[in-house]
Amino acid sequence: MKKGTKVWLIIFIIDIILIAAGAVVGVIFILPKFYEAKFYNAIETGNRDEADKILFTDFGFVKKRVDASLPDYLTYQANLYLDGKTDYDTVKDIFIEIENMDGYSGATELYFTKINSIEIINAYKTAVRDYIDNGSKDYENAELKEGFDTVYLIKKYFVRYADNFKGDYKDTLDSALNSELEEQFAAFQSGEMKYRVIDAYAQIAVSYYYDKEYANWVKDSLRDAADINDAYLMAREHYRNKEYFECIELLKESIKQFGGSDLYGTFKEDYETLLAKAESEGESYYISEAVRLAKEEKFEEALELSEKIKKVYKNADLSEVQELCRPKWKEKYKEYLANLSDNIKEDMSKGVSVAGLFNSSEYSTEGALPEKLYIGDLDGDDVPEMVLMDDEKAFFYGCDRGGVYFLGVCNLVGLASDGVVSSFGGTAYDAYYYLGLNDGKWSIKLSAVKDVTEDGTVYKVDNSDSDEAGFEAAVQEIKGKVKEVKSVSIEDYESYIDSLKD
Repeated sequence: MKKGTKVWLIIFIIDIILIAAGAVVGVIFILPKFYEAKFYNAIETGNRDEADKILFTDFGFVKKRVDASLPDYLTYQANLYLDGKTDYDTVKDIFIEIENMDGYSGATELYFTKINSIEIINAYKTAVRDYIDNGSKDYENAELKEGFDTVYLIKKYFVRYADNFKGDYKDTLDSALNSELEEQFAAFQSGEMKYRVIDAYAQIAVSYYYDKEYANWVKDSLRDAADINDAYLMAREHYRNKEYFECIELLKESIKQFGGSDLYGTFKEDYETLLAKAESEGESYYISEAVRLAKEEKFEEALELSEKIKKVYKNADLSEVQELCRPKWKEKYKEYLANLSDNIKEDMSKGVSVAGLFNSSEYSTEGALPEKLYIGDLDGDDVPEMVLMDDEKAFFYGCDRGGVYFLGVCNLVGLASDGVVSSFGGTAYDAYYYLGLNDGKWSIKLSAVKDVTEDGTVYKVDNSDSDEAGFEAAVQEIKGKVKEVKSVSIEDYESYIDSLKD
């Protein structure tokens, strides 16, 4: 063999060795890396069968590369979700594909734990918001509950992939959920959260959680708050129905009942705001209602409502209602006096009593009608009474929307600012009375009686035993109640009544 030929042979052998070495390098390093990339691509496109084939290509070198790179790959995918660069379902499906491959059962537990600790809270809060917007007793949104379960159990196609895990996964999710509820409950206790919000958190927790111990404890702790909230909601319903009296009464009673509770602080602002609105709006609303009733001549209803208004709103201006409801006393008194003879005769026969002392049936006006007229407000109800008088007697009348009514007749010493001073008797029996008129009824405000008997003289002051000095002092006190009034002749009743203020 020629020397040149030997050289080329050596070079050829070396080339073959290098080519073989390159092939080995390709088998050991280049091809596994290529197939590793194809493996992850198949996983990401949901082609698990293709991924299975790739995994066991090239004498196991590909699987070795995947085994080594899988933790970094799973971490990368989890971080994409945690950083908001991809959605939860995309990462979940990748993890499930890997979890379902032979040899990788349980490999995704750590990474599912990380992403589902976040996603389960999102599912929980979504259900809470839905409950706040749409919920009531026994409410459950089946679609949202299914979504929560899908995260917690890692469900896909009715398979629970979480069953592959050892227990740390569920413990971590339970802890995350309980921590979320604990944080919200603390916010409620500090007054930073409304009851309806923490109630939604508790209701969803009891319904959705798998570890329900803490959720049930929170719900039990909210029972007192539920009573406070129920009272508020009932008061708010009264308010919305313009039932302001009921709203105010319920709120005040509830504040008295619950005000000492630690939980009341959470509701304090709502209670006080609603109470202020009910008081403010209620006053103008009820006054306008009373005015409306009075204008419709439903006087009794208007006055009844006015009394309620005065009890709740001490400074309410009811002048318009009162004016509308005032009886037309000028017209009524003039009508009565125009036919005095017949009217007074009829009244006297009714047997009207003045404080049980004087009875109209015991008096007669035959041939002797009263001669003087006085009109003044004796009982302070803003509607003046009419008093007809002669030298010995006084006849009293009131007026309402039904007309003039007879209040009785009595012996006359003189008129008092709120009634009359009267007396009857003689030498053996002498009695003086200061009689008050209030709301159409008579009362004995002060009395002094002297009764001369066979056993001696008996003195009584206000039905209690006294002596002559006490009797005389009481008589002087009673007479001192008489006030001077400017009466006129009954014949001048029209001009007199017209001159008076309404």
